[in-house]
Amino acid sequence: MKSCPECFSEYEDSVERCPDDSATLKSIDKDPLVGTRLADRYEVLGVVGRGGMGVVYKVRHELMDRFMAVKMLHSHLVSEPEAVKRFHREAKTVSQVKHHHIITLYDFGMSSQRQPYIVMDYLEGTSLKNIIKDEGMVPFERADHIFQQVIDGLATAHEMDLVHRDLKPENIMLSRNANDSDWVTLVDFGLSKLRDPKQEQDAYQITKVGDVCGSPPYMSPEQCLSSTVVDPRSDIYSLAICVYETLTGKLPFSAKSAIEMLDAHLYATPTPFNQALPELKVCSEVTHVLNKALLKDPETRHQTVQEFGAELHDALSRDALKLRTFKHRIEVANFKDLVSEAEALHKATLENEAIKQVTAQVAKAAADLDGVQFMRNKESSNEQRTSKSNKILSDSGWMSRFQRKGGEEDGEAGSGEQQMDSCPYCHAPVQSGIKFCVKCNHQLTGPVGQYSPTRPSKGDGQGKGFSSKAKVATSKSSSLSQIQKILTLVLIILVGYGGWTAMHNNELMSTISKLVANVDKK
Repeated sequence: MKSCPECFSEYEDSVERCPDDSATLKSIDKDPLVGTRLADRYEVLGVVGRGGMGVVYKVRHELMDRFMAVKMLHSHLVSEPEAVKRFHREAKTVSQVKHHHIITLYDFGMSSQRQPYIVMDYLEGTSLKNIIKDEGMVPFERADHIFQQVIDGLATAHEMDLVHRDLKPENIMLSRNANDSDWVTLVDFGLSKLRDPKQEQDAYQITKVGDVCGSPPYMSPEQCLSSTVVDPRSDIYSLAICVYETLTGKLPFSAKSAIEMLDAHLYATPTPFNQALPELKVCSEVTHVLNKALLKDPETRHQTVQEFGAELHDALSRDALKLRTFKHRIEVANFKDLVSEAEALHKATLENEAIKQVTAQVAKAAADLDGVQFMRNKESSNEQRTSKSNKILSDSGWMSRFQRKGGEEDGEAGSGEQQMDSCPYCHAPVQSGIKFCVKCNHQLTGPVGQYSPTRPSKGDGQGKGFSSKAKVATSKSSSLSQIQKILTLVLIILVGYGGWTAMHNNELMSTISKLVANVDKK
């Protein structure tokens, strides 16, 4: 554990600086009093906590066999008369105030080391500070229950002219009592003072000029000015800061050091309650009550803690209802947004599925069309190659041979007659269509013989019928016609399906209607 040398608050070993005054924390050695006996009847079991005035121990009364709490003045303060006076004052004031929400004092004495101590109730619970730290913002209803008990105890103390002067969440203890798990007990009256009827001017002044007492985040402006006399309205200011922190988890003033915090109490404007968090913007009632309680001039604040408590209770009740309504509206709006998002997502999913189906069908049809076109191109290419080959054969004079061969395949009898020309150089016989004379090796540049479209047979000059190759070409042309008919039918089906889909798409039809209307207007 570590302790702050300024405020003596305790923190875990992982914390380096005090969050209240930014002082560097120091490690706490094992307390030498733990394990010993005090006043021959109290067994010291352990340390409960440390404060600015002293250390609180958990002890067991050996004769009564009962757990109690012992608060002992710090050893380094024993030599300071003012500190000893304050400690005696706490014992005196707490012993005279009897209230179920104020700690009960049982005994007072001096240790063997001349350290004064007081014996009080041992509370099995936790502080409001730990509740805020562990659980965060406290709900309005629970906060109202807690602070009405605090106000009840303070009202009794103020009626006895007792000012606490150190109200903060650490000094508001919560424990279980019967069926109430948030039973409040006010502790640490070390800075309090009973009013002395003989001293009217210094009725509540317990320090010399220049001495500042209290915890900086919760001190009233009059406490910051040490020469100013404080009264119960100072407790109202401190209590308002406790309420603010309990409901928001934040302090109304921002400061990096204790000096800056004191300056903020004197001159700065607190952050309005309804601006501390976005969800609290509807809490105008609580904002008004806390703004009044945090005014710099005590004369403009609530004049009694009962007045502050009544206004706080009404404001919390009204704003709690407004806050629930506001949160419900936000939840409904968020739910509607989720529903709209889900519907849009579902619609988009359906549209995507429809688009995928149409795309797949179009892709399939396109693939079929590509296949048909490929076959047509292939057949056309074959026909072109056949035509080109025939032309080459025709130009070279070989066509008559293929025609004769085709005639022989068809069973046609007879011998074909070849046309012959003579070489102009050596007058040797040369077959018609040949452009080179074998005998004289001359290139023939004269007219080339052409074969007749009808093949002569037996000199009758009659043309013969189609060969088998011609018949195959004719059958291929018939197949191509059938493929064209099938392709036409597929296109008609696709166009019909696309039209049917478009007619059932409301958004598309609406868009087309708007376009038609715009065209008509023009």
